Amino acid sequence: MKIIKNINYVYQCEVCKAEYEREKDAERCEKLPAGKAIFKKGDKVEISQHDEYRPKELTNGKILKIRLYSPINAYQLAALLGLSCKSHFYIYDVKYPFGGISSHSASQLKLIKNK
Repeated sequence: MKIIKNINYVYQCEVCKAEYEREKDAERCEKLPAGKAIFKKGDKVEISQHDEYRPKELTNGKILKIRLYSPINAYQLAALLGLSCKSHFYIYDVKYPFGGISSHSASQLKLIKNK
């Protein structure tokens, strides 16, 4: 029997933790700007996608998780959300009062102020 060593290196962007096969791709990703998250975990938000067919109470929720994405790895997601592919971007997982969870960009959310 012959033993063959196959070592594959994976390079990780230190900003968003995206993984790349080539070191220069990870370096390119690290050079892209990453702003601060607009919302924080636990914030109550209103989702701007409601209409007359979806009651307003079903479009309010709480930020459950915040994920930072690389526009290089997630370019299709960025394009789908209408986001620039020139910087890292945040996706917010929102939990609805009835238990459902959905993901949204910051432009789709509005902070609900406590009274």
